Amino acid sequence: MIKQEISTFPLLCEMTDRQVLVDLFKSNPGNTIGKSWQVDDPDSDISTWRGVSVDDNGRIIKLDLSGCNEEGNSLFNLTVIPRSIGNLIQLTELYLYINKITEIPAEIGNLVNLTGLLLHNNKLIQIPREIAYLTKLRWLYLSSNELISIPEEIGKLTQLTILSLAYNQLNTIPAEIGKLSKLKHLYLYENNLVTIPQKICDLADTSIKIVKDSGVPLLRKI
Repeated sequence: MIKQEISTFPLLCEMTDRQVLVDLFKSNPGNTIGKSWQVDDPDSDISTWRGVSVDDNGRIIKLDLSGCNEEGNSLFNLTVIPRSIGNLIQLTELYLYINKITEIPAEIGNLVNLTGLLLHNNKLIQIPREIAYLTKLRWLYLSSNELISIPEEIGKLTQLTILSLAYNQLNTIPAEIGKLSKLKHLYLYENNLVTIPQKICDLADTSIKIVKDSGVPLLRKI
């Protein structure tokens, strides 16, 4: 369990990786995950469950419940990420894009081994400050949600190379993004931005491409 410097959310009740998956399944009664998730069979091997990848010890390292069908509808129809997700401490990739998720629990901050977090095309309104603990993140996709703000703690994700915030409802973005010196792509278009903090603009000198709203100058390293 990580040190509680930002939030005081309760300590997690310890759960196995399988129990977390069952909780995720049952927290989304309208899901369309499919029959491969044998949640009522205690002997079912989770490595055979759709979207689940495990390591040699049977711990989940990748969870991919994302994507859409030919009609553009979600393949999984998830609306909730349960707090128990914080027990998947070996997880390195979490892909839940194209769902109907409205909230990210603070316990996401326990997933300190994450390198990729893809949550675009959901219905998220805010991002928890505990995201600051995900210091190994390299890709963070939050585009096409309903975000109205981004916590300044995002500036602690110093390994980020891609940050996508496009197609939200942002009026401002934190200057702390300017600390992310490894960024190669920052997507900000289709928001309500009027100005961009100078610290972020200065990142254009570190091979970053900043794509901005119409009416705000486009910065691109030449």
